[in-house]
Amino acid sequence: IVGEPAAARLIAKHLESDPIAGAHVLVGYFSLNGAQGHVKLENGIDLPWLGAVADLNEVLIQKAIQRVVMVLPAGGAPWLQNAVGACDYLRTPVHIVPEPLLTSSLGDLSVAPSLLSASIPSLTLAPVESHNEWLAVKRVLDVCASVLLLMLLSPLFLAIAIAIKLTTPELSVFYPWRVV
Repeated sequence: IVGEPAAARLIAKHLESDPIAGAHVLVGYFSLNGAQGHVKLENGIDLPWLGAVADLNEVLIQKAIQRVVMVLPAGGAPWLQNAVGACDYLRTPVHIVPEPLLTSSLGDLSVAPSLLSASIPSLTLAPVESHNEWLAVKRVLDVCASVLLLMLLSPLFLAIAIAIKLTTPELSVFYPWRVV
């Protein structure tokens, strides 16, 4: 989590209360103003301080962090471009959560689901997956395997059809009557 300790607590609270997001393990938080120290969460767990937001690139290299949640403060975020750039360089998905939406209740608006959680409004940025080439190769392999198996098993299918025809006293293939 990138944000102030209070924002880290709010994100952790939302993630705890959401069964879908409960699968995420919080590794720690990066402070915006250089404040250090663990953040005590409501469930009693200490969320470790990983460094200042400027340290994000180094920590992403050293730790196996699968996604980053960045809390965008209402006053702006001059650090945002560098932090998103670090995540982009290391292909780490980023969820940008506007801080005012964490603390306000929405009237007629509802939160659209994202990869992070259905209860946290966020903008999700993820690396573009290049599945097109793989899907084309997979399709060619599927067709080739199907044709090969049909050719190999066609004598067995023919033997089964002949056995059914010889052992069935009536017609083995049903022809419906046509009324003209």
